[in-house]
Amino acid sequence: MKRIRNSLFVKIMLLFLSFSCGFFSAYESFELINYYEAFSYNSDSVEDTYEFGKLYLKYLQRVCVYVKHREAGFINDPSSIYQSSDLVSVLTGNAESNLRPSTSVYDFTQESFEYYNRLLNIDCKNFFYYVKNLDTNTSYYSPSFKDLLGKDTTVTSQTIENYLKDISKKPSYLMLSTNNSLFSTNITSSSLYVSEDSSITWCINFLNQYFPKKGSNLSNEVTLESSSKINHYVVYTFYDSNYSSQEDEFTALKKEFDHAHSLYLFARYSCPISLALCLFFAIMYLVCAGHKKEVEGIYLNHFDRIYTEIALLLLCLLCAPWYLLVNAYFSLNGYAARLLYLMVYSITYLFLALFITTIVKRAKAHVFWSNSIVVRICKSASYIIRSWKHALNINMKASFQLLFVMLLFIAGQMISYILFRYETWLYLIICTVLIVSLVLYLLKFYVDVTKVIQGTHDIVNGDLNTQIPHESLSEPINQLAMDINNIRTGLSNAVEEQIKSERLKTELITNVSHDIKTPLTSIINYIDLLNKLNVEDETAQKYLKILTEKSWRLKNLIEDLVEASKASAGAIQMHPEKLNFSELVKQAVGEYEDRLLEHSLEPVLDFDSEDYYIYADGRSTFRVIENLLSNVCKYAMSNTRVYIRLTVQSTMIQLEMMNVSANKLGMKSDELIERFVRGDISRNTEGSGLGLSIANSLTTLQKGIFELKIDGDLFKALISLPIYQSQDKENDLLKKEEV
Repeated sequence: MKRIRNSLFVKIMLLFLSFSCGFFSAYESFELINYYEAFSYNSDSVEDTYEFGKLYLKYLQRVCVYVKHREAGFINDPSSIYQSSDLVSVLTGNAESNLRPSTSVYDFTQESFEYYNRLLNIDCKNFFYYVKNLDTNTSYYSPSFKDLLGKDTTVTSQTIENYLKDISKKPSYLMLSTNNSLFSTNITSSSLYVSEDSSITWCINFLNQYFPKKGSNLSNEVTLESSSKINHYVVYTFYDSNYSSQEDEFTALKKEFDHAHSLYLFARYSCPISLALCLFFAIMYLVCAGHKKEVEGIYLNHFDRIYTEIALLLLCLLCAPWYLLVNAYFSLNGYAARLLYLMVYSITYLFLALFITTIVKRAKAHVFWSNSIVVRICKSASYIIRSWKHALNINMKASFQLLFVMLLFIAGQMISYILFRYETWLYLIICTVLIVSLVLYLLKFYVDVTKVIQGTHDIVNGDLNTQIPHESLSEPINQLAMDINNIRTGLSNAVEEQIKSERLKTELITNVSHDIKTPLTSIINYIDLLNKLNVEDETAQKYLKILTEKSWRLKNLIEDLVEASKASAGAIQMHPEKLNFSELVKQAVGEYEDRLLEHSLEPVLDFDSEDYYIYADGRSTFRVIENLLSNVCKYAMSNTRVYIRLTVQSTMIQLEMMNVSANKLGMKSDELIERFVRGDISRNTEGSGLGLSIANSLTTLQKGIFELKIDGDLFKALISLPIYQSQDKENDLLKKEEV
C-alpha cells in the first residue's frame, strides 16, 4: 500500500481519471442547464414546453389577423409574389417585387393579407384553424381540412364542425369564444397561463373591433362600433404533427426538443455518476498527495510553503474562468463552444488540482495554520503585548512616559475637535501644533537611539575607550547608555587582564625555557665530550647515542616553545623587505631535499612565473616554509608526491602546499593550528605540535593569511602574503635613510 501511495505513475493516473470524469460531468451539467433554460425540466413532449405555447399563441394571433383581413374583403391572388416565390426571398428583397407586408396589423393591405395567407395556409399545414362569425354565420378554415377529412368528403362548415366535436381528443388544441371571453385548451405550457391577460385577451379584442371594408380610406387609429354592431366569433385551433411531413416552425421546434430531450435523459443519469467517480478518484489522489519515495513524512515543495491565505485567494480567483466559460459556452455553438470548453476546463482543472493539493498537503504536514498570515499576525500581536508587559515591569517610568505622550496627543485632538470644530482655521492650527510636538518628540527619541547605536558600533569594532554621553539622553535611552558604558568598562578591564595574563605566561615560558636551556647546554657539552672519548663498551656507546638524540630534541623543543610564545605575543621584530617568493621556496625545498627523499616523497613545483615578489620578513617567511616542509616530512604518506604551487590572488601571493596524510586525520583544520596538537593522536612521531602554530603566528604578524584545509586524507596548507608594491618601495627608502 505504501509503495502504491508513493508511486508517481499511480498519482498521474488518478489525476487523469479524475480530470476525465470531471470533464464529462461538467459537460453534461452544461447540457442540463441548457435544456432547463430552453425547456421545462418536467416536459415529456414538445407540447408541454414554454416555447411551444409561445409559438402556438403567435399562430393564434396570425389567425385572428388573417380572419379580419377576410372580413374586410381581401382574397388571395394566385399570381401574388407570396405564392410564386419562397417567403425568405420575399422578405430579403431577392424576389421580383419589393412589396412588403405592413408593420402594423391595423393597416389592412393586400400585401399583408398575402403574407398571413402564406404563413397559415401554405407554409404550415400541421396547424389547423376554424373561425366562425356567429352573427353572419361566415366561416374561415384551413385548406388542409380537405386532406384531413378525406378526398371523398366535401369540406363545408358543417363537416368541419362535426369533425371538431371531438377536438378535445387532439394532442394540442385551443377553443376561443369572443362572446363570453372564454377559452379552453389542453396545452399545459406555462406560456398560455402567463399570457392569458395579454395574448388571448388581445385576440378577443382584435376580433371584436370594427375595421373598414376593402377600398375605404384606412385610418391609423382603430375605430370601434357600438356594442350592438360588434360581431362575435368562435375560434377552433389545433396542431397535429402526424398530418404532414412538411418542414415548418412547429416541426423544427419538435426536432430541437426531441434532440435536447434525449441528451437531457442521458445527462440526468450520467452526470451524477461521472461526478461521483470524479470525486472518488480525486479523493484517492489527495490521499497519495505529499508522499514521495525516499522521503519521510510529507514532502512540501516551494509553492506549499507560501502563505495559506495567498493560496486560498488564488483558488478563489479561479471562479472567474468558470464564469467566463459558462457565458462563452452558451453564447457559442458547435465545435467552437466545445473547443472553448475543453481549453478553459483543462486550465482551470489543473490550477484547481494544484491549489487543493497544496491545501491538503499543508493539512497533512500540520502547517496549514502555522503558515498562515492571520496566525502570524496574532503571534506578533501577542509577542508585542508580552513585550510591552515585560517592558512595563522592567522600566515602568519609561513605559508610562510613552503612554502619557500618546494619551496626551489623542486627548488634545479630541478636545480641539469638540471646542473648535466649527472654527476650521483654529482647529487646524491646534492640530498642527500637536502633530509637530509629537514629531519633535519622536525625532528626539530617534536621535538618542542613533547616538547609542553609534557608540555601541564603535565598541564592537574594538574601540574600548568610547564613552557614550548619556547626560542629555531621555529615558529609557539614558539607562541603556549607562548600562552599555558599564559593559564597556567591564570588557576593557577583562581585556587588560587577559593581555596581562598572556604576557605573564609568555614571560614565564621564556624564563623557564631560559633556566632549562642553561643546564641543558652543559649536559649537551658533557655528552659531546663523552662522545669524543674512545668508549669501547657497546652498551655505553648505545646509551650515549640515546642521550645525544634526546638532549638535542629537548633543545629544539625549548627553542620552538620560546619562539612560539614570542610569535603569539608579537614580541618578534619584523623587517619587511622585497623578497623573491619563488626563489625562497626553491631554496627551502633544496635544503629539505634529502629529508624528502629519505621519506620517499617527491616535491612537484608548479609556478606560473619565475619571479613572485612579496613584501615580508625574509627570516620569518623562510621559517614558515621550513615548518610546512618539516610537517610534510613527519606526517606525509611515503611514496607520494608533494605539490607546491604559487599563484597570484588579488593583492596577495598564495603558496599552496598539498600532500596525502599517512595517518587518519580525526580532527578539524582549526584544531591543528593550536599549540602542542599533532597529526598523530598516538604521538609516536618526532614532532612537538608547535610548527603549524609558529607558522600561523609568523604569517599573521606579516599581515598575511594562514589556512589549513582537510579533505579526507588530503592535507592542504595555504599561505597568502602581500605583493610587493610601490608603497612598499617607499617604505624601504625610508628605512635606508634612517639607517
